[in-house]
Formats: sequence, structure tokens, C-alpha cells
Amino acid sequence: AYQHPDGQTLYLGFSVTYLGEGQASGLEKIITFKDLTQIHEMEDHLRQMDRLAMMGQMAAGIVHEIKNPLASISGSIQMIREELKEDGPGDRLINLVSWEVEKLDTLLHDFLTFARPSQPSGKGVDLGEVIPGTIELIQKNKGVAGTIQWEVDLEPNLVLKMPPNELSQILWNLVTNALQAVAEGGHIRVSGRRPREGRFRDGVEIRIRDDGPGIPEAQWKRIFDPFFTTKEKGLGLGLSIVQKLVSQHQGIIKVSSPPEGGTEFILIFPQPQEKALTSAE
Repeated sequence: AYQHPDGQTLYLGFSVTYLGEGQASGLEKIITFKDLTQIHEMEDHLRQMDRLAMMGQMAAGIVHEIKNPLASISGSIQMIREELKEDGPGDRLINLVSWEVEKLDTLLHDFLTFARPSQPSGKGVDLGEVIPGTIELIQKNKGVAGTIQWEVDLEPNLVLKMPPNELSQILWNLVTNALQAVAEGGHIRVSGRRPREGRFRDGVEIRIRDDGPGIPEAQWKRIFDPFFTTKEKGLGLGLSIVQKLVSQHQGIIKVSSPPEGGTEFILIFPQPQEKALTSAE
């Protein structure tokens, strides 16, 4: 593997041809390199699709067996709550059960999002609308508008052929992940641009960076695994969902977390901008 200056990892193959005496003056062998990056990424993509197909089959059965009883439990809780005194011991227990039901409902939602195939979109989505809008929703939902230093830096006319809700889901998960990493007064930066070089230079690059403690290198290969988490709260599906959505739109996702701290997620989508702009009109 070779690390390109733009941060992209290239996978190279090589062959060695030994030259006999008299074939070339001063040369003993010729080394030929071949770029195998696309083949490597295609193999990874196929493995991911096989896993998603299996998860999708499981999801239908899980939803049927859990979702309906869960709705009945939730409705029963509301009826019991109306008959209990506020701030009594029974009320506290009902609140605990209600919270656990919400956790199960969140698990089902995240699992279905992870397992369900992405729907292709024929229209372009403007990053200049979706990214600021999603960040504003996160700020209101988490109550962190004034406690975190926010920086949004977007080049104009960045368009992706992706359903807006899927791009919003990607941003929501990554920015929420950054919020959980930074302390009060911390800094989160979200940027979007067109790559200047490399095979994705006609695509779109999105970066989400925080100044938290960072991710230990030993965990880098596992952070996208389903249900892997180091947090006390959370199901460990957020980054798996991000990777799945990015992959289904032929993009790649990378993570950088230097020893001095901070984490940056880099998303690169290879869609030509001219086609995206045409489809958005």
C-alpha cells in the first residue's frame, strides 16, 4: 500500500523481469508497477454488499417480531402513567421502562438503516443547504449551539447525487460522534470542497474534524464494525451506517487521528460535478 500526498491509500502490485546478459546495458532487472486500488476497493465493496444482503434478510424478521410488541408496551406504559402519582416510586419505574423501550426502538431504527439498501437518487443535493441545515438541527437537538466552537467552510456549488436524508444521516452521525469527543468549548469544523488532484478530483470531499482526545490507533480498523463501541451509551451502529451509505454511493471514508489528539473523518465521492449539476436543474 502507498499513501498518496492527498491522503488516499493506493494499492500497488509489481512484477520483476530479470534481464539476461547483453539484453540491456547496465540493467539487471525491470520492475513494473500496476495500480490495483480499484480492484481492492471493488473486492471490499462486494464483501460489504454480501454482508448487507444477509443483514437485510434478518432485519425483516426482527422488525416483525419486535416492533409490534414494542408498540404495545409503549402504549401500555402511557396508560399506566396516567393512573400513577407523579414523582412516586411507581412513576420512576415507569420512566425507567419507557427509557429502555426508547433504546430498543432506536436500536431497531439504526439496525434497519444499516441493513436496508440505499435508494438511488436521480436529483442532485446541494451541500450548501443540507450541511448547514443539519448542523443547525443538531445544535438545537443537543443544546450545544453556544458551548462548542463551530466552523463551516464550504466551496460554492457542491452537489451530490444522493437522497438528502441519507446525506443528513451521514452528517448527523459524524457530527454527533465529534460532539461526544470534544469538551465544552471544543472546536468542530465541517468543510466541503472539490479535490484538487487524484482520481477523485472531479468529485466532492467532505471533512469533519474535532479537537477531542482522538481515537487510539488500535481501534482504527474496528470503528466501522457493527455494534463496536467504546462508549457507555450508544449501540455502535452510527459509524457502520455512515460507511454503508458512503460505500453505496461509490464513495470512500477515511479516518485520521494523530497522536497529539483530534479526529478527522474524510469522505470522498467520485461523482462528476457537471453531471450532478445537470441533474439538479
